[in-house]
Amino acid sequence: MITMIYNSMQICRQGAVEAGTLGGFFTFGGKDVFAISNNHVIADLNNCSVGDPIFKAGSEVQIGTLQYWIKLNYKKNYLDIALFKVLPEVKPWWKLPGTKVYPPSIEQGVEGETVYMVKNDGSIKKGEISTLFIDEEIIFSHSGKKFPFTGLTEIKPLGGKPFSIPGESGSLIFNEDDNVLGVLIGTKKDQSKSYYVPFIHDNLGIDEKYQLEIWKP
Repeated sequence: MITMIYNSMQICRQGAVEAGTLGGFFTFGGKDVFAISNNHVIADLNNCSVGDPIFKAGSEVQIGTLQYWIKLNYKKNYLDIALFKVLPEVKPWWKLPGTKVYPPSIEQGVEGETVYMVKNDGSIKKGEISTLFIDEEIIFSHSGKKFPFTGLTEIKPLGGKPFSIPGESGSLIFNEDDNVLGVLIGTKKDQSKSYYVPFIHDNLGIDEKYQLEIWKP
């Protein structure tokens, strides 16, 4: 039986109490497909090993094995990401609005532009980039521990409702041309702003750590 997986679906590591989100699918130029999310979603804040199983949330269906992660520390962080290798018997697909079957490219966000995220239920949530590459520290708490981040990009909501809520960490952020900008890592406590780690940002972006290519079906 083939298991279907898609960007925006809920996933979890083995033994996790809370689920997060599968962002999307990439390769390193080969045939193997890797899915991206956050360290705090699938790498258990560095308490992990290569090969740890990743599951569809709320099930015992394994969809991949943990392969790469950026370690988090208590002094300064730029990226909260991890990658798992999709199992051969699992079939990924891109869930995007409109007719595109995969994102065209990876790009840098532009201050003031409208962006969107595919939510867990498949709906689209739009926001606006309010600040690129924030220099000030932003603190995220996970499992009672505080992790400071800098270099994040800030999104303000449109329409009066929060752009993102807990459980959506790991989602990809797209611009209106469906290009990939970054990976959501969280929101303020009052949910007035959301933050993502950018793929492209001097020598601090995801693409400086991993030379990823968008997976094309």
